[in-house]
Amino acid sequence: MLQTGIQLRAYVPVAASAPPRTLWKYLVPMMIGLVLWFIPPPSGLPLKAWHMFAVFVATTTGIITAPLPMSAVAILGRPSVRSPR
Repeated sequence: MLQTGIQLRAYVPVAASAPPRTLWKYLVPMMIGLVLWFIPPPSGLPLKAWHMFAVFVATTTGIITAPLPMSAVAILGRPSVRSPR
């Protein structure tokens, strides 16, 4: 038996309608990583080590700001670090 007066609402996923105020969560880790990437490394530190540090800081910042779940941020930060040959 149907009840009258029940309203049905459409389900809209939160990620599909992300408000612009969350854009900073994506931009801050990327900007920090890019700034560190292009700053010259301190004397005595190889360029590859400095780049790895930049990726580490950007990934850590991404985990803190949480634009995506922590596992997704960690997975996205991993491919940018290449293993030595």
